[in-house]
Amino acid sequence: MDKFLTSRDPGDDPSQYREALSFISVFAQARLSSSWKPEYLEEAIYRFRNWLPWIPLEDPNRAIVVDYLTFIQSIHFEDFGVRGLQEEHSCDSVSSGQPSFWYLIASLESPSMATEDQRLRALTSASYMTDMAGIERTIEPCRLLLASFHHSNIFNPIAVNVLGTLLQRAFWFTNNIEYVNEAISVFREGLNLPDAELFGFVTSLIKVLSIRFYLCRSRDDFDEIMQLYQMAVNDGGFKVADWFSFSCQWALVARMHGHPCTPTAYHYALSLMQDSRTFAPTVDIQYSRLVAMRNDYETLPLDYASYHVHTGQLHRAVETLERGRALIWSEMRGLRSSIDQLRASDSELADELAAINQNLELLTLTFGQNNYGDGGEECPEGMDPFGRLVVR
Repeated sequence: MDKFLTSRDPGDDPSQYREALSFISVFAQARLSSSWKPEYLEEAIYRFRNWLPWIPLEDPNRAIVVDYLTFIQSIHFEDFGVRGLQEEHSCDSVSSGQPSFWYLIASLESPSMATEDQRLRALTSASYMTDMAGIERTIEPCRLLLASFHHSNIFNPIAVNVLGTLLQRAFWFTNNIEYVNEAISVFREGLNLPDAELFGFVTSLIKVLSIRFYLCRSRDDFDEIMQLYQMAVNDGGFKVADWFSFSCQWALVARMHGHPCTPTAYHYALSLMQDSRTFAPTVDIQYSRLVAMRNDYETLPLDYASYHVHTGQLHRAVETLERGRALIWSEMRGLRSSIDQLRASDSELADELAAINQNLELLTLTFGQNNYGDGGEECPEGMDPFGRLVVR
């Protein structure tokens, strides 16, 4: 597609150029969905920015493109502190003059008569339904639309997600477990779709299965929940930070209910702990990310060690505590700013800062030695002169 774009002559049909840009953007989106690598995120933003100016203002797909570009630019800012270009046309202005909300919903009742654009816009509108009267009116058309789609239809994942979400909301209004049962069936169907985003459907299915488990206490439901956690963690098609938090949640739930997969869940979580901070260009962003995940960083090694103690594996408990502390300190040491740029402009000030830093480190080590050993006192059993746990 890139070769086609570069070989295009000024007299060629502009619609072909626009189609090529749309294909490239869709491929970039698919690759980003499969792996949230920083380079894939940058590529997707670049491709969607190139495509957007070629989409006419009256095209209903423009609002969807604006929404997605806004979404990935917000992730880009969250991860790298870089603000994206603001789209001058809001989704509301793009949608002005288009068919009314209930006209779109009515188009779902006759799927064969509706255009693809109408179906897509109707599903998008239905996803914002929050009152019970509107939810009841929308659920059946969504069922009809989903039933009318071929298994490989590109709208299937959207229809599954919207219908499952509406059914879950209907349960909170009515406490009718039949809505939960149907939502479970719908999200299970979503896992088998060829174009499904696995992590989204897995998390949705875990939510509705958890509702039924706490109502009915079915062990089969809980076993399925544990399998879904492992499926999502093994997939890895999402950001590493979310991956780590998800694995911590898995370990917590598994241990709470005494499931046999508990050590596996803790192993995954601790392995992902070091990888949970994705690349960030500044110390400030690295620090803010460390603070945001502070609770998981602090509690995971303690919880895992507690689990080892509970199962009689005391040496493993001590090793886990040491490993967790080493990971945390290595992250904190990584927050130090380089003084190379300062040295280039003021070498004396850089040397002074380096000397202060070295003195602070020596003070810390001296404090540990004075507490244990230097004053004739023996180190507590299981500790070295620096207050660190020792495995013998």
